[in-house]
Amino acid sequence: IASLGKLSSSVAHEINNPLAAIIANAQLLIREIPRDNKDAHDSLQMIEIAGTRASQVVKNLLGFARKEEYDFARIDINETIHNALSLVQHELNSRPLIVTLKLKENMPPAVASKDHLQGVWVNLLMNAIDAMDPEPGEITFVTDYREKEYMISITDNGRGIPAEKLERI
Repeated sequence: IASLGKLSSSVAHEINNPLAAIIANAQLLIREIPRDNKDAHDSLQMIEIAGTRASQVVKNLLGFARKEEYDFARIDINETIHNALSLVQHELNSRPLIVTLKLKENMPPAVASKDHLQGVWVNLLMNAIDAMDPEPGEITFVTDYREKEYMISITDNGRGIPAEKLERI
C-alpha cells in the first residue's frame, strides 16, 4: 500500500503541472476572446471546467495516497463520499450502473480522518462494482444524522458474499 501511495503521489504531481497550465491558459483566453464569439467562449469554459474537475480528482488521489497518516479533523461526511465517487468515476462510467445518493444535507461535521473514511468508501464501491452481474447494477448511498449519531448505508444489488467467505469479514 505504501508503494502504491508513492506511485500515486508521483503520478498525481506529474498530471497536476500540465493541468495547471491548461486551466491558466483557458482562463487567459476566456478574458481575451470577445464575448460575441460564443462558440469559442463556451469551448474554453468547458476546457476550464474539465481541467478543474481533473485537478480535483488528482487532489483526491493525493489525499488517498497519504492515507497512512491519521489526521483527525472536522469533516463533511457527504464530501468524502463525493470524493470517493470521483476517484472511481471511470469504473462507474464503464459499466451499466446507477448510483443513487440520498445524502442528508446540513449534517454537523464529524471528527474523523477524511482520507481513511474516503478509503473505506472507495473499497466498498470497488467491492460492489466487482459483485455486479452483467445486468444493470445499482449502488445507493444514504447518510443521516439523528440523536448525535451518523448513519451511513451503502447498498447494492450485486450477487452478495458467498457463505464460505462471510466468516472472514
